[in-house]
Amino acid sequence: MEAEDEELARIRERMAKQILTQRKSDPTPSGPATKEGGMVELHTAEFDNFLATHPRVVVDLWAAWCGPCRALSPVLEELSRALAGQVDFAKVNVDEEPAIAGRYGVQSIPTVLGFLKGRLAERWVGARPRPEMETLIRRGLLGESSTIRFPDR
Repeated sequence: MEAEDEELARIRERMAKQILTQRKSDPTPSGPATKEGGMVELHTAEFDNFLATHPRVVVDLWAAWCGPCRALSPVLEELSRALAGQVDFAKVNVDEEPAIAGRYGVQSIPTVLGFLKGRLAERWVGARPRPEMETLIRRGLLGESSTIRFPDR
């Protein structure tokens, strides 16, 4: 088991170096790139700074090959517009940024993390319909109560 852990660490390190090398040769400017709908695409280099400079953040951990991730994406884009000025929304591609997923123990995607003042406050796993996701975000990050009740998952 320990040998597997060491091998996994070597693979992660090698992948991280490859990604950094690719970014250095990429002519695009550094920093978060705004996605349509107010979502920001985050990378490891700017992740902590983004959390530190935004009091309420929802982070969508996703992958391009993930069907439920593709279903949740438009829901979060809508919510980023609906909650603009109250909550900031970001996306992290776990295939490109495995260190972030590992840091938060993400084992299933989509996983949505809610941060208050840079600290993890909420975790939601799986695709959910817009009304439920909005209620969870409002309750967890904005402290709003709701009469909408959802069955336990």
